[in-house]
Amino acid sequence: MNKILQNKAELFTLILFISFSTHLFGQRDRNAPKELGFISRLMKIDSSAVAPFKAATAAMDSSNYKLADSLFTIVYQKAPTFDVAIRRLGMGKVELGQKEEGLALCKKAIDIDRSSDNLKACAICLAFPPNNEQPSIADLNEATRLLNEGEHLPGADDFEYKQMFAQIALRLENKGAFTEWSKRLIEKYPDKMESHYYAAMAASWDEEWKEGE
Repeated sequence: MNKILQNKAELFTLILFISFSTHLFGQRDRNAPKELGFISRLMKIDSSAVAPFKAATAAMDSSNYKLADSLFTIVYQKAPTFDVAIRRLGMGKVELGQKEEGLALCKKAIDIDRSSDNLKACAICLAFPPNNEQPSIADLNEATRLLNEGEHLPGADDFEYKQMFAQIALRLENKGAFTEWSKRLIEKYPDKMESHYYAAMAASWDEEWKEGE
């Protein structure tokens, strides 16, 4: 990747990462029926954990990760087998800079339930660390492996998964994979702003590559 293209890639990555990571680590619009299902599960484990779980989720969604951490810790202590709180606690710790502890919690959630949500959460922590930190090649490859498993499971968000595959391909400078995922995004989700960013980046990359031939 030449210098001009690298600068473009960094710009596109930064634009996408800001909206992408904010959406994934703290979600503004959660799936209400899904959240009710989580609460119903938690009620059966320990009803006293429901209030702190709701408050912790609200804190996470407003990017108050310190408060979310303390509240999810309370839930974890009351309901140590409730994987939803465990993965959210793990993601919050990664956001707070406690990567090893956060990843360990995300992996614990996977051990409890290899769900699409748990696999995706661990992949996010590996491939998209906060503060624009650059993930290692090993972490990107492990994230890809987790996503490959999770995308075929019930509840997988196809748009989010395709974005993650595209972002990882960009970070790995895998032109073929990035072009393919960008194509799939623009074909299936033409009304999404992010799809057009990926398509523009893929076109720019292709143009630079041809000029370098």
